Amino acid sequence: KTPQGRDLCYRLATEWADVVVENFKVDTMERYGLDYSSLAKENPGLVYCSITGFGSTGPLRDQPGYDVIVSGMYGLMSITGEEESEVPVKVGVAITDLMTGSLAHGGILAALYQSHATGKGQRVELSLMETQLASLANIAASALNTTTTTTNEKTTNPKRWGTAHESIVPYQAFRCKSENNPNDDDPGEPQYIVIGAGNDV
Repeated sequence: KTPQGRDLCYRLATEWADVVVENFKVDTMERYGLDYSSLAKENPGLVYCSITGFGSTGPLRDQPGYDVIVSGMYGLMSITGEEESEVPVKVGVAITDLMTGSLAHGGILAALYQSHATGKGQRVELSLMETQLASLANIAASALNTTTTTTNEKTTNPKRWGTAHESIVPYQAFRCKSENNPNDDDPGEPQYIVIGAGNDV
């Protein structure tokens, strides 16, 4: 945040870089003159990727984004965990963070391809919120499509399935019995087998 550091970043971005990736709150880079518009004047082929929590527009634009917060706000935690549980459960890794990075990778490569072909760069923008919503896939599609035409009320709500699947069976973890414990009453750690049979082959 020092003037020397800002000047060094500016020189790197305008004289050397093909790609800049930033993950600050909205308008932070503008305050330092390191936003896309400022840098592209000197480096028109620059690909500039911005990753935020909730996007550069909208009511939450100024809020920082964290994987667990976005997962709780936009549905992932409500469909993760055992079927009978009402406790919100997060995925074992920061999946929304990781998926946003993967989407950024694709967007950057596409923009870089265009930049090399035309000499014109562009800004690539992603948010954790948009990635999280997109990752709900068939769950989101079902929620949007299962409405009544007369009252517009949802007829089904997405639910937790644990390790099971909504429409594929068997496709889950099953607790096992063993020769040494045929009644499955061993207080020790239980053993499981996971079966995923998605087709007849």
